[in-house]
Amino acid sequence: MQNNEKYNAVPLNDAGQYTGNALIKLSPDVLLLDGNREIHFSGAPFRLQFLVVCFCTSGEGLFCIDEKEVKLTQGDLYICVGDPVTTPVSLSSDFRVKAVLTTPQCLRDNVVGLHHLWPFLHDLYLRPVIKMTQDEQEKLSQTFSFILQHQRYIAGSYATDYQNTLVRLLYFDICSIAQNHFNDQPPCHLLGHRLFDRFVKLAENESVVERQVAWYADQIGVTGKHLSEIVKQVSGRTASEWIRSFAVANIKNMLINTDMSAKEIATAMHFSSQSMFTKFFSNATGYSPSAFRTIVRQQNRQHND
Repeated sequence: MQNNEKYNAVPLNDAGQYTGNALIKLSPDVLLLDGNREIHFSGAPFRLQFLVVCFCTSGEGLFCIDEKEVKLTQGDLYICVGDPVTTPVSLSSDFRVKAVLTTPQCLRDNVVGLHHLWPFLHDLYLRPVIKMTQDEQEKLSQTFSFILQHQRYIAGSYATDYQNTLVRLLYFDICSIAQNHFNDQPPCHLLGHRLFDRFVKLAENESVVERQVAWYADQIGVTGKHLSEIVKQVSGRTASEWIRSFAVANIKNMLINTDMSAKEIATAMHFSSQSMFTKFFSNATGYSPSAFRTIVRQQNRQHND
């Protein structure tokens, strides 16, 4: 597929155009595909604006993903990292998958221990399809079934915690499978991951105050260019995107879980002014801080009713 070919950007709430009523809503940020329904693609390229963990349970699907041919057959696990442009090529009539679809922000904000997957990000870019063993298939099937069985209990005061626990259960299964298949890293690969790990830990702790790549590069002892290249290579995201995501996660936490005003949050996040804070958050999320707080609280009330 040519890079200049047009494609549709598909947000999470539009995923139903390919799956019909087969999607089960775990939360506004997490959808499940039960694996028993047919999937329909138009054949036109699309870019998913959400993360996909996909377990093929039967049939065969052929896709062109960022100009590379990717085939899914029974027992294959596909982990979509980044936001690749995907073009469906052919699907057998019995092609079925179980899948969990999540917004990137949901994983960044709510999944404890994302660093467990970091060492495998580069491998997953190169080889996004894992051919699972029979034991791995059975384990993952059991986890999907467990989540589907318990999703109806996600309600009341503990709805968010319940949802996060179910997502984490699947997440650690995926990490375990990835570790089984990507455990032969060459030393140069590990060096890049160590640098990336140092950077992310710094960004997670310091993004409240520091949001310039050059500062992090100086702390680690490399140039800004080298840091940016390694971070992009390992994770598929730029250093600036990582810093921004941690800062936004901190802001969201304060908007959702405290009664701090926008001015107070701007001060806590060391923005030079409230207007700069509002611009930063709006550019990152598409919402003003006050609008985001209102929307989330309305959704929580509806979910708890």
